[in-house]
Amino acid sequence: MTDLHESTLLLFGVIIPMSTWLCVAVCTTTLYVKLRASTRWRQRNISVKTTTGLYPHNRKRSAREDKATQKVMAVAVVLMICSLPSYGHLFTGFLVRDYFVDGALRYLYQVVLMAASWMTSC
Repeated sequence: MTDLHESTLLLFGVIIPMSTWLCVAVCTTTLYVKLRASTRWRQRNISVKTTTGLYPHNRKRSAREDKATQKVMAVAVVLMICSLPSYGHLFTGFLVRDYFVDGALRYLYQVVLMAASWMTSC
């Protein structure tokens, strides 16, 4: 294989998938931490007024924020699970030299490519 082919496999098989997953994980974690911090801050600052009955809707707001946090986590997990077959396909192409269209494992390549395309489209 040429150096260009190996560097392309490295870029598309390892670097881009891992950086994408790392970006999703970091952004989701940051969003989760910020939502939790804002919820706690509101609960601390409004707790005095809720005991007096001025803000009875505080419990509804907290429940909504918890649901929003759960939805954000669910979307991130679904994104990572749906992209796993295609990233595994690219990573395997980087590691196993006969895993490509004209290689010795061409039938396995075609089956996994179809499955990965189907999973990514969901």
